[in-house]
Amino acid sequence: FKDCDAPPPERCPNGDIEVAESECDLLTSLDGRFKECMALLSEAERNGLKESCIFDVCATDNDISIAICETASTIADICQNDLSVLTTNWRGESFCPLECGEGMIYHPCHNPNQPTCTEPNAVQEASSKCREMCVCLEGLVMDGDKCVEPEKCGCERNGFYYSIGQYHILDNCTKECLCTETHGSMECVDLTCHDDASCFSDDGVLDCYCDEGYSGNGRECEDIDECTETSRNPCGDNSICTNTKGSY
Repeated sequence: FKDCDAPPPERCPNGDIEVAESECDLLTSLDGRFKECMALLSEAERNGLKESCIFDVCATDNDISIAICETASTIADICQNDLSVLTTNWRGESFCPLECGEGMIYHPCHNPNQPTCTEPNAVQEASSKCREMCVCLEGLVMDGDKCVEPEKCGCERNGFYYSIGQYHILDNCTKECLCTETHGSMECVDLTCHDDASCFSDDGVLDCYCDEGYSGNGRECEDIDECTETSRNPCGDNSICTNTKGSY
């Protein structure tokens, strides 16, 4: 049954409600970071965005600045794509800085269809929406999370792309295929998992993984001495820990 006399739940159990309200007000007020955009919304719509922001900030288990920046990015997308208001200067060195990777530059409103190693002409495809993002410098293409010169792209095998240095495991971990040269074919060699490792798929990646109680790359595995690792010592006071193979 419900205790009707119980106090209502805290509005912001994981943080400071005053901080959440203050930070979210800077994003949704008529004189805040998105004031040109907010001016096009009704008071009810602005209040809805603010309440959503406060909820996200209060619900986060991480640094509240992360939740604030995620909300700000969402508002920027709404302003640009739904209200046609370009938001160019809401980020700063001390507020939600966005660090771009190798060969990239920040752009507040860019065609999301970026050229990649497998689709170098993707940017030519029309897009009705822009997105705040890091984009490749002129003449470069996306290769995973970085931008490279087209001639430095990796390999393709059976419809999948692999950057230089990436590998693919085949046939129940009996072969390992490695991309070693630009626009080349994968070089495949025989593979044997270590005696103390098993072949299985982890997060969709088939590979050799060391068994519990061992560490390594699956090709080589070493026993973990749980007794010498302070953070993992399973024994309590007045007891002696003795390491065994794969356990203790």
